[in-house]
Amino acid sequence: MVIYKKSPYLSMAELARRLELPESTLRYYCARFAAFLPCKGEGRKRRYAPETESTLVFIAGAMRRGKNAMVVELMLQSGQYHALPAPTEERPPGQGSEQTLAPLPEAQPPALERIAAALELLAANLVPRQPARTGPEQTWSSELEALKKELRDMERLHQEDLAQLRKWLGKIGEALGEKRG
Repeated sequence: MVIYKKSPYLSMAELARRLELPESTLRYYCARFAAFLPCKGEGRKRRYAPETESTLVFIAGAMRRGKNAMVVELMLQSGQYHALPAPTEERPPGQGSEQTLAPLPEAQPPALERIAAALELLAANLVPRQPARTGPEQTWSSELEALKKELRDMERLHQEDLAQLRKWLGKIGEALGEKRG
């Protein structure tokens, strides 16, 4: 009788089952955020490190809350997802209630710089919610909505560019394969 040692690494199917996500969704997350998901092997033999599960939980939660992939990637790059408090965490008044914005990585596109500046301005001037927005609050709100739309458009263009690049690289690979053969 042969006894196989159970590997701590997880397959795509195991992760999908544990996270209660469709494999297609998980495949997208694993492809889109590959730099943050340690794994070994290739193709169907690819296995993910155990710590990948917590990162995928964060990614899935952020995407469910309406964050787009670019924002989630920035959060992963900055390490913010480790610092997010659990939703049930109680904080004593005056301790940890002030939030600071993490600095964005260097060399961001102008749209992201404008978004960061708008968010910092909003955070600095945050006042209790009024029933109706007037004056500067209405202006900030409309500017923020415009920036969100611009960010979504940029993400869509980014995804299209990546798809085109993959297509071109595939053609280059095929051409190189034909020359060798």
